[in-house]
Order: sequence, then C-alpha cells, then structure tokens
Amino acid sequence: MVINTSVLMIMNRNVTLASTLGHIINFHKDEPVAVPAILVKEAAGMGAVPVDGSDPHAEPVSNEPAQPVSPSDRLVAIREVIDLMVETNMREDFTASGTPKLSQVSDAVGFKVDRTEVARAWKDRSLELADES
Repeated sequence: MVINTSVLMIMNRNVTLASTLGHIINFHKDEPVAVPAILVKEAAGMGAVPVDGSDPHAEPVSNEPAQPVSPSDRLVAIREVIDLMVETNMREDFTASGTPKLSQVSDAVGFKVDRTEVARAWKDRSLELADES
C-alpha cells in the first residue's frame, strides 16, 4: 500500500510545473494547490511556498536512533545482543563454526557492525565464561 502525502503550496503568479516524474501542476496566483511530497523541493525551487509557512527545503526528521559512536558503547551493545543470541540459541543466528552472524548482530543492534567488533565481543564473552568455570 502506497500512501500519497501532499503539501498545500501557493505561488505569487500563474505557472505550470511539468516534472520529469510525469506530474503536471498548474499554479494559479494566490490559490493553494496540493503538491505531492516528491515534488515539494522542485515546486519550492520555482518559488512556491507551503501554506502553513513551513520550510520546504527542510530535510525530514529521522525517527531512527543514532548509532553509537564510541567504540566502548558499540561493544556494549554488540555484547548485549550476543548474550541474548546465546541465551535463545537459534541456529540461524550462528555460522557453521559457531560464531554469531554479522547480519544477525547488525539487525539486532540497529546499526552496521564490523567483523572485528563482533569477534572482540565474542572473544570477551568466551574469556569471561572460561574465568567463571
């Protein structure tokens, strides 16, 4: 299901916007027109402004959490996922050699992980388990 969103925009003159995407929008002076979201920047480039006064050039705000930048924060997040993977012990979470799959760890932490990060977290976990026994 595709949701079409549009923005009401207004121009100070009569003009037609013919987009390379196949849309044609006729603006009439001082009359609001519904502009598809994918054409808002193009319409703004011609001088159209949103009726609500918002900035047509503003980038949409992402609701995704920012990935940790600090190596120690990344390692903690990866380690938590690995501990959970070991606890659930799902076959598809591990490689044939028994190490956690990068793709599974990346999906679980919400950011792309590096092979060395996973190897380090896996080694740290293994050393802790060896010390406990």
